[in-house]
Amino acid sequence: MSILKNLLNQLMPHLEARRTAPVVLSAINAEVVHDLNGDESAVIFINGTGTLNATYNVQGSPDGTNYFDLITYPYSPGCLGGTIPVAGQPLITEAVNAATVQRMLCMATGGLQRLRVRLTAWTSGN
Repeated sequence: MSILKNLLNQLMPHLEARRTAPVVLSAINAEVVHDLNGDESAVIFINGTGTLNATYNVQGSPDGTNYFDLITYPYSPGCLGGTIPVAGQPLITEAVNAATVQRMLCMATGGLQRLRVRLTAWTSGN
């Protein structure tokens, strides 16, 4: 988020979309890290190809070094393949085994510098 001034010289927050380029995760402990830059919330889209047989975990870091598990909330209409998580049901980690996997996860990220998605177990797919 950045701060701009309007015509009355009042400070106005300006929301921006930040994206991380697509990354192929195809090994145990493979990860993608996204800098949050003060964002209060985030949406992650996971798109598995091949037969994905893996367990993923979403973590956040307040200092950019030490990570801890985050509670995410699946958005069921954005999910496909395997056992679809229940919408609004808190999710910390999920094991998936399906030919086509898509997950859309929402989470609060206030006070965090970085967000990380990591494969904690992996057998096949990416």
